[in-house]
Amino acid sequence: MTTGAAVFTAASAVLVLAGAAHRRAAVALVKPIPMLILGARVVHGLRRRRPVDTALLIGAVAFSMTGDRMMYAEEFASDPEVADRRLRDGALAFTAAHLCYLTLARRRGGRVTRSGLLRRAPVLIETSAVVAVRRPEILPVLSGYGPTLASMSAMAATVPACRPGGALFLVSDAVLINRRHLLRGRRARGAAEAVVLSTYCAAQWWLATGLDPACPGWSV
Repeated sequence: MTTGAAVFTAASAVLVLAGAAHRRAAVALVKPIPMLILGARVVHGLRRRRPVDTALLIGAVAFSMTGDRMMYAEEFASDPEVADRRLRDGALAFTAAHLCYLTLARRRGGRVTRSGLLRRAPVLIETSAVVAVRRPEILPVLSGYGPTLASMSAMAATVPACRPGGALFLVSDAVLINRRHLLRGRRARGAAEAVVLSTYCAAQWWLATGLDPACPGWSV
């Protein structure tokens, strides 16, 4: 394991433990660190990739960090209007991040297949049903996000170097929605949060490294 991977793993582990223990302040403090590590990695490989690939990687990291911030603010907002605004902004930011990864995957030879989308459809249907029952007013906000995530996930699965990344992102989002709207017990919510954060960090690592032309195995 490289130094960067070890630091990323350590930061992710601290984040997961903080989330499982319901340490909101610690989560807010640590959450940006894994993405900052990925951002530093992108900058480090600046000379070994085309500018467009660097721009897409930086976009994916920056939009993800923005989405993280907005979603965290939405979950704990006391004003419903503020919460809805933060949710909309977070969904837009993550949609942009997924489009960056989608474009990178396409540049690496990935493609969206019908079978890939069909395998992801049950997850999207289940989470959409949960939102429709528990918080139907936000369905329009998420209408563009779900298909973009499914397309990114399906395309990433056809690029060997980042194959698990898209699926892990889909799992993270699905568990997040179920945790927010269905789980009530403190222990169950803590366990679900650990799953959300661990799969999210793993997904970002697989996507940001597996789609990076500067990584060994890619030809710039």
